[in-house]
Amino acid sequence: MPSVTFRIEFKEDDVLFDPTSVVLSNATGAYGVYDDTAAAAVVADGTATTKQSTGSYYYTYSSATAAHVYTAYFEYVVSGETYRSTDTQTAASATAPVLTGEMTGTQVRYQLNTRLNLSLGADEADAYITEALRLISGMGKWPDLHKTDSSTLAFTVGLKSKALPSDFRIVDRLYRADDSTLGESDPDTVRIYQETANAPSGEPTAFAIIGGSVYLYPIPDASYTINLDYWHEPADVTNESAALVLGDEFKEAVVLGTMIQYMKGIGFGTHPKMTETEGLFMAEMEKLRPLEDATPTIASPFRYA
Repeated sequence: MPSVTFRIEFKEDDVLFDPTSVVLSNATGAYGVYDDTAAAAVVADGTATTKQSTGSYYYTYSSATAAHVYTAYFEYVVSGETYRSTDTQTAASATAPVLTGEMTGTQVRYQLNTRLNLSLGADEADAYITEALRLISGMGKWPDLHKTDSSTLAFTVGLKSKALPSDFRIVDRLYRADDSTLGESDPDTVRIYQETANAPSGEPTAFAIIGGSVYLYPIPDASYTINLDYWHEPADVTNESAALVLGDEFKEAVVLGTMIQYMKGIGFGTHPKMTETEGLFMAEMEKLRPLEDATPTIASPFRYA
C-alpha cells in the first residue's frame, strides 16, 4: 500500500532552528493524523516525528489507502509556547512495482507516475530520466561511469591537440603506449608554450584540457598513441526497457532525480513537492557517497597506489 510523508520546517529570519519538541497532536488531543476521506483517525495523538536535519522534521504514514487525503497535525513548543500547524497530503492512486532486479527506464517511469499521480506512457519519461542520470553523474566520480582502456588519441608530428570523446566529463589518466603517465599542467602555461615561436618538440610528458580538447606538452616530435581513462556522461535514454547505466544502488536516487527533473520541466520549480523531493534526493546521494571512486584501480598495466 502507498505511504504519505508529512513535513514541517522551522525558520526565524530565514535561519533554520530546532523547537523544544515536535509531535503529532490535534487541538483536542484526539489524534495525530486524520484520514479526511474516510473521516477516521489513523495515527495516535502524541506520536513522535523524525528530525531530518536542523529545523526540518517529518512523519511517514506507511498504511495509507490509495487516493485518500490525509492531514497531519503538528504540535511544537518554542520558548515555552505551544503552537500548531498542519500538512495535508494525498496518497498515490496506485502502488508502483517494487524496484527489484536490474534498473530500467520502465521501472523509473512507473515510480514517477505513482508518486506524482501521472499517466506517462512508454518512453515519455526518457528525457527526464536522462537529465536525472546526468544530474547524478555530475555529483561524483561513480565507478559505473568510468571508462578504462577504451579510448585512444592518435597524435602525429606537430599536432598540438585532439578533441576529447563526446561523452567526456572528468579526466582520470592519460598515458603513452609504454604506460608512462602524463602529468596534468596549467592550461594557460601549455597554450603559451605552444604558441611560442620555435617551440621545442619532443616526447609528450604533460597535458592540459582546454574546452573540449586535450593539448600536449611538449608538441609531439613523432606519432604517439595516447590512452585516455575518464568518467563519462550518461548517454540519452531512448529505450526505457533497456538497463540504465547506473547500478542497483542508485535506484531511489534516479527515481527522485527524475521527479525533480519532471517538476522543473513543467514549471514546478517552486512547488512544495519540489522541496520535499530535493531533500530526499540529497539524503539519498549522501548514502551513496562511499561508493564514489577516490583512488580507483585502473586496468592493467597501471595501478593507482
